[in-house]
Amino acid sequence: MKTDLEKNLLVFSLLATQCELYGYSLKGNVNHEFKYRLNEYLRTSKQLLTFINKHIDAEALEDNSEAITTFIENLILTT
Repeated sequence: MKTDLEKNLLVFSLLATQCELYGYSLKGNVNHEFKYRLNEYLRTSKQLLTFINKHIDAEALEDNSEAITTFIENLILTT
């Protein structure tokens, strides 16, 4: 169970990091209200990722990197 939870947290943090990068690229191209909400999202997302990273074993990422890469590739192919 702990392994699945850790793997899911790793995938979540990788995807959230990618979302954060796309969020920053949007900031200059949106209206004021959207930019305000985007800034709030980015702020809270960064706090959550910092919290998650304190509880993830870095070696677990290396151990699960192939499975995580396959999962993300499948996710991209299905969208």
